[in-house]
Parts: sequence; structure tokens; C-alpha cells
Amino acid sequence: MMAGARNLLWLIPLLLLLGWPLYGGGVRAFLAPPPWDEGGGSRRTEEPPQRFVLEGVSFYQDEAGVRRLRIDTPSLRTDPQSDKLLLAAIAGVLFRERGEDLTFTAGRGYYDPPGAMLYLEEDVRLSEAEGLRLTTPALSYQEHQRRVSSQAGVEIFAEELAVRGQNFDYDLESGDYLLTGQVHFVVR
Repeated sequence: MMAGARNLLWLIPLLLLLGWPLYGGGVRAFLAPPPWDEGGGSRRTEEPPQRFVLEGVSFYQDEAGVRRLRIDTPSLRTDPQSDKLLLAAIAGVLFRERGEDLTFTAGRGYYDPPGAMLYLEEDVRLSEAEGLRLTTPALSYQEHQRRVSSQAGVEIFAEELAVRGQNFDYDLESGDYLLTGQVHFVVR
């Protein structure tokens, strides 16, 4: 017959089996993998910034009570990866203290608030009331320096003049501009 402590070892598996309802939930929770995040499997410790979309926007920029910039766009939204404001079908005005204000249009672009820069793309057109027109695939406006520049190739048209160049830099306040990179003039 069975006698002794060695023969009582069969009670341990039986006690573990019968006690499973009491401690099994804790064991399962401890051994479970972390919850899966649909964004790539990583856990986020910070909340993402709030994003928005606005329709029919007129955006004005004033500096010390002087109007500097106006942008009209049917759609303004924030970029999911940065602080940029994405714009579509842009029309606007760059106001100058001396001389004619410059009007511009573009297919799309963005405004970078930290860098105080406006970038325009897709058939950008810049014009003065005097008849001077500039076309380029891309243009940037540096707010603090009050400069307009392009390195994507520009064409400038006036009443009796057509100019084509690679790089363009224009100071809005002084009216000085620099056109470089295989410049071609056509005088009519």
C-alpha cells in the first residue's frame, strides 16, 4: 500500500487544477502581450496635436498695425506631421509701403508659422497693377525679410519686355531684384 510523504506528491497537480479559477486570471494578465497599436505597434506616450480644416478662409497678416499679407483660399488645413498650414487654390496680395501692391495666385502651397515663410507651388503668378507679371513653378515669401524668391525658373513679362532666368530674388520694400542663371531678354 502507499505510505509516506512521497506518495502525497500527486496532490500538488490536483490542487493547482482545482485552484485555477482563483489565480488563473492574474497569471493570464501577467503573461499577455501588450495591446497592439494600429499605428505600427508602438505605444504613444504623448497626445497628438489637434488638427483642423477650414473652408473659405481669408488670412491677413499685420505687423505693427501695417497690413503686410492677405491670402484667400477655399481650403486651409493643418499638416499631420508638422505645424504647417496647407493651402489650396491660393489668391492673395503682398502689400508694400511704397509702390504698387503685388497680387499672386497659385494652385497650392503652405504657410510655415515657426519659420514665417509662405511657399507657393503649381502655376504661380505674381503681378503688379503696372502690368508687370511673373510666372514660376514655385515661389517663397520670407515674412521677416520681406523678400520673394524662386529657384525654379521664372519668366517676367512687361508691356515691351520678356525675361527668363533661373533664380529670382526680389526685395519688396526697396524694389530691387536679382535675376541669375542663363538670363534671356526679349525686347519687342
